[in-house]
Amino acid sequence: MTTHTAVILSPESNFMAEVDSIKIFGSIASALSELDRDKFDRFYSSVKTGETRISSSFPLIKDTHLFPMPIYSFEYDKDLSEKSEDIEVFTKIKEIKKTEFVSQSVFEEILNNKPKLGDILEKIESGEWGLDKKCLYLDEEDGLEEKNFLIKRYEIPKNVLNRYTYGSTIFYSQAHFYNCDLFFLVKTSKDILKLINAALKLLEDRGMSQDFSIGFGKFMLRDIKEIELNEPGGGGMTLLSKYHPDENEIELINSCNKYYQIKEIKGFTNNGFHIPPYIFFREGSYFKLNGIKGKLIDIPDARTSLNGIAYYIKSR
Repeated sequence: MTTHTAVILSPESNFMAEVDSIKIFGSIASALSELDRDKFDRFYSSVKTGETRISSSFPLIKDTHLFPMPIYSFEYDKDLSEKSEDIEVFTKIKEIKKTEFVSQSVFEEILNNKPKLGDILEKIESGEWGLDKKCLYLDEEDGLEEKNFLIKRYEIPKNVLNRYTYGSTIFYSQAHFYNCDLFFLVKTSKDILKLINAALKLLEDRGMSQDFSIGFGKFMLRDIKEIELNEPGGGGMTLLSKYHPDENEIELINSCNKYYQIKEIKGFTNNGFHIPPYIFFREGSYFKLNGIKGKLIDIPDARTSLNGIAYYIKSR
């Protein structure tokens, strides 16, 4: 068993962006810079060196932690291939492949054993595992049988005014709605954890969003506690955060066995500075490596940083 520090949040409004490791780091750094510049420097330095690592946030349903579905290759199964000619079986296989979240028990099972697609289907058909709303879980796990949690992404119309012509243009931003608690994991020292706690207390009042002035990003800090995960001895790793390789890691990443998804991050700060596009590996990506660090990307003109430091779990 490996111990991790979990920070639990209860959303009280919508968020204008995905609450991932980039968003969480940026919000904490911004809050600390307002509280005390020395505290910000200590936090920033600990993240840059990899001493402090922050995961993305994931749903928490009652006492059941959900994690991203690990990305890995399913081996060819002749028997399953023949069964999939049945339309109901074929539909269920498609649903399994679209799974976004798994409960902690299922997550640990996948990390340690990497079950075949046919094994997962068999567990679902037998009633041992449940599959609903792109979530895979043990059927008896508390809260999940209610099947009432929801993560919804939707578009919000906004209006921009041209200061020269006074013409207006409508554009759209993506918002995220959660009707469940969220948690993210932290690996750090006790001193830095105290700084993170102080920053979150400020963000409770202000909001974790550039649009906090109109009510977005509100949350309540519910708890900070330790949880245990049954991780295998090693051999590989599964990401629980966004990850941008450091220059000296690129060759390792190129040469190792891996299964992954990527996401391009770009945009503008609330001051109007442009953030050029950067490629990040997404949560759930797998690398056959024993350890990676990642990179904190500084964007001097925008006076901001993108957190590409990896938070990972050991995998088989």
